[in-house]
Amino acid sequence: MALQKPLEDYIHFLERMTTRSLPLLNKLATPGMHFHDPLHDVHGVAAVMEVFAQKLSNLTAPRLRVKDFCWGREQPVAYLRWDLTGQKDGESFFEQGISEIMFSNDGYVMAHRDYLGSLVMPESAPTLLQRLRTRISGKLRSKSA
Repeated sequence: MALQKPLEDYIHFLERMTTRSLPLLNKLATPGMHFHDPLHDVHGVAAVMEVFAQKLSNLTAPRLRVKDFCWGREQPVAYLRWDLTGQKDGESFFEQGISEIMFSNDGYVMAHRDYLGSLVMPESAPTLLQRLRTRISGKLRSKSA
């Protein structure tokens, strides 16, 4: 597939992303790149770099690792399955997610959409897993008391 190299370049960028490497996004994306996740919906490479910089500033020693990917059937879209590890607020975390990356026909990233778990969700909106953990730990505490 003609877009394999641009995908590999973008994965390389994501896995090694730091605040210093963010300007490399200008070489990989269209100027009007769209980024969307549960907390952000921005257009333009500069705005995407701001979101990435904000995410990096909230984490200590973040490490994103793309575990697998596949191509869409009808569009120039790749789906990435990834793990993210690091520390947030002094506590270690492990997060898994999927990203949908849309490419232009000439190999530039046009859109990046993240489907994430509980790490990025506001605390006022706990996920089902968080609610289950709270309920189970509460029941375990009441049984041991």
